Amino acid sequence: MGEKIWEFDYLTDYQDLLGYNNGPRSSPSVDKDRVYIFGAEGMLHCLNISSGQLVWSVNTTKRFNVVQNFFGVGSSPILVGDLLIVTVGGSQSTASTDIYSVHDHLSGNGSGIVAFDKHSGHLVYQISDQLSSYASPIVTQIGSRLWGFAFMRSGLVGFDPVKRVVNFNFDWRAEKFESVNASSLVIISDHRPESKLVFISEAYQIGSALLRVSNEGHQVVWKDLKKQRKKSLMLHWNTAIHHDGFLYGCSGRHTTGAELRCININNGAVVWSKRVDERMSLTAVSDYLIALGEFGTLLLIRLNSSHFDLCASHTLSETFGLKYPAWSAPVVANGFLYLRGRDHVYCFDLP
Repeated sequence: MGEKIWEFDYLTDYQDLLGYNNGPRSSPSVDKDRVYIFGAEGMLHCLNISSGQLVWSVNTTKRFNVVQNFFGVGSSPILVGDLLIVTVGGSQSTASTDIYSVHDHLSGNGSGIVAFDKHSGHLVYQISDQLSSYASPIVTQIGSRLWGFAFMRSGLVGFDPVKRVVNFNFDWRAEKFESVNASSLVIISDHRPESKLVFISEAYQIGSALLRVSNEGHQVVWKDLKKQRKKSLMLHWNTAIHHDGFLYGCSGRHTTGAELRCININNGAVVWSKRVDERMSLTAVSDYLIALGEFGTLLLIRLNSSHFDLCASHTLSETFGLKYPAWSAPVVANGFLYLRGRDHVYCFDLP
């Protein structure tokens, strides 16, 4: 029945700059008997997964001089061996406390990407002058090397989590001051065994780009042009789903005009689009997409690159009282579907 096992809370004076809820925004990361959480104000905690007892904590905002971003902290930490990798994005010394007081005129202090010892919380290394975003980092194997990728405030960073160095920076951010990179990148297997494809997208101005990355370097396969009116995909916070050479996602910065789209991964061409007027998050299960809209619309869509193939729809706001904003992606585990609205989590039994 969804009974509470334990609860962990802590004092915070965080206030969202734009009046949205005060978080948390990132997803917990679980590793054996520990769970790692990253709060909107920058508090990083390690807890015992059985009891919820605190193991260690780090105030990343104070330690790395992080100036509060539009919506605070939103990226999720990832685990690589004995490392907990976090996009922190601290700045050089400044008296400013939030992004509006400096109007984006900030210089990084080398703490864009920070690796902690997952057992103790001790600092292992820090790299990159990039400031943080709301997209979560990811690691993947390319050839004989382990690669890390982080879609930061100003663009994509490719780094070596073992050698502790930045391999490249690829600028990708709208020129508007109030713009963010919030959609997590997608790693796609390439037809070349020695390389992989990396897809990034934003919703404020410039759209999407696809890069081919190998141990020899990186190159742009295609990208939306700034002056190009119609972009391939403009993902706000939802992560695209790749299936058989096509990407599926919800395109649009605002509710009005938001569309579900399918694009060809080879050139970014839009294959089909369906206006839904509701920003949606997608999860793939077998040959289907489960899409949850911010107002509570739930869609079951067959993965079909030729046309929008709707199998079922349900308005959860009417039948179960799910409240806006439903911005978290659907989660499927052990035959159950979990959905989150404003103040409730819902669990459904899947057939």
